[in-house]
Amino acid sequence: MTIVVTTPLGTNTALDIIRRAMRLAGVYSIGEEPSADETAAGLMALNGMIGTWANETLMIYAHTIDTVPLVAGTALYTLGETGTVVTTRPIQALDMSYVVYQNISYTVPLMTIEQYNSIPFKAQTAQFPWCLWYEDTYPNGSLTVYPTPLESSTLNFTSKKQLAGFTSLTDAVSLPPGYFDALCFNMAVYWGPEFDGVSIPPQLLQQAINTKRPIKRTTTDRLPMAVPAAGLPQNGYVNWRTGA
Repeated sequence: MTIVVTTPLGTNTALDIIRRAMRLAGVYSIGEEPSADETAAGLMALNGMIGTWANETLMIYAHTIDTVPLVAGTALYTLGETGTVVTTRPIQALDMSYVVYQNISYTVPLMTIEQYNSIPFKAQTAQFPWCLWYEDTYPNGSLTVYPTPLESSTLNFTSKKQLAGFTSLTDAVSLPPGYFDALCFNMAVYWGPEFDGVSIPPQLLQQAINTKRPIKRTTTDRLPMAVPAAGLPQNGYVNWRTGA
């Protein structure tokens, strides 16, 4: 069975970025609104800038939550365009997932590959999973829950996904800290000169450079396969053999 999942929670939209970029570039003052033609052109420009960044191997990531219906007796799920969960393929799992079982939410810590491989009996079962492991496979990512659930429940799986662009002005995404500012300042520099009488001051150009630099550092480094669970017993990790 294929499960279709829509884009999850978000806090910023393409329109938010376009509006702020226009104010930063001096096109509009606070309180003024762009026209429909301007926002349509802005959406095209924003996606063009994100595409240019991708060519520089600079990726924009959004934090997302996918709702994964867990099926009794099934431990492995795939996430991607042709996965059991149809969504954008996650690049990296975040240690913020939780399962809802009988209307109660339980934290589901993230395992590393070493922790998963150390489990001696991977066929263990329980009413709902205690932890999960995610592998960035292609074309669909692989999500394994442990133990294998005996009953159906809902996993809210939190991850990072590449943001290839916005399909509409109202697309809502949750961006990591600093990404919203970087998009706004750089959009002002990228798009501002298309407006008559607008010139980019050196201070704005420098701010665009400064906000983009941390993203370059983040995306240059290889993302780890998993983030160790925090706040758990035994040096921060669950005892996978006992579940304690």
